[in-house]
Amino acid sequence: MILQLLLALALMPLFDGICRSLRAKIQSRQGPPIWQTYYDLLKLLRRKRTAPNSAHFVFKWTPYLLVAIGAFLVMLTAARCEVVSDLIVIVYLLVAFRVILNLAAFDSLNPFAAIGANRENMLALYAEPIMICGVIVVCAMFGDTNLVKIHQAVINGEIGAKASFVVAGIVFLWAVYIEMSRKPFDIAEAEQEVQEGVVAEFSGRDLALIDIGAMLKQFAVICLFVKIFIPFGFNNLLLDCIFTIILVELATTLAVLIDNFGPRYAMLSTLKLNASWMLGLGILSVILFAAGV
Repeated sequence: MILQLLLALALMPLFDGICRSLRAKIQSRQGPPIWQTYYDLLKLLRRKRTAPNSAHFVFKWTPYLLVAIGAFLVMLTAARCEVVSDLIVIVYLLVAFRVILNLAAFDSLNPFAAIGANRENMLALYAEPIMICGVIVVCAMFGDTNLVKIHQAVINGEIGAKASFVVAGIVFLWAVYIEMSRKPFDIAEAEQEVQEGVVAEFSGRDLALIDIGAMLKQFAVICLFVKIFIPFGFNNLLLDCIFTIILVELATTLAVLIDNFGPRYAMLSTLKLNASWMLGLGILSVILFAAGV
């Protein structure tokens, strides 16, 4: 668990830098070096904290809470400790991450931040029920919420290619894509855009900590999909960590390709269309499981 956390902290900025460089190459731009995210985080960490006069303890403690939640998510999705690796706990932590960030945005009393927080709440309204449908199918299928036991059963091929399990994986993957903040669900780098409004009042060290927490969360949700729906793995701890890191990098690269080669639609209409289909698939996976398919 500690090893996976250290690898995530060390490599996620590199993966983000690779994605930024790849995006620039696709768009015929020179782009930043792959180490740019490290430079940005170090620059922000050296700066002092700032906070609006209206901010309370919620705003001031949010960066540290988000890093802590991200760290716990990465360790829990390592799928090594049966005592704490519970899917219900992981889902609640994913929800808590968004709730705390949105509360901090409202606490700043910045109307622009409130708009960004409302946008994040709308994303949660569409994405989280769909993710929960996939979790329900998986937990009911294995008769347990323990991620370690589920991961081991998937590796051993105890389920096989059941239709309900495959559909649940498709639904869960769509929710993971939203959590990765890719187009049209992205948090744009330009601070003047609405997507970035939720962190409009954060700067310096606080903004760096929020970025680190977001990277850890992204790493965790990809790991969660890998542990539940990828029927491959290693009993050796080091090999399992390396295998997970490779899959995380492949997933982030694939997301960038989908992001850049796909058109940008209005987010609300996209959510209504895609989320309706995905929610229908989520319900279908539950029905298929109830039918024993």
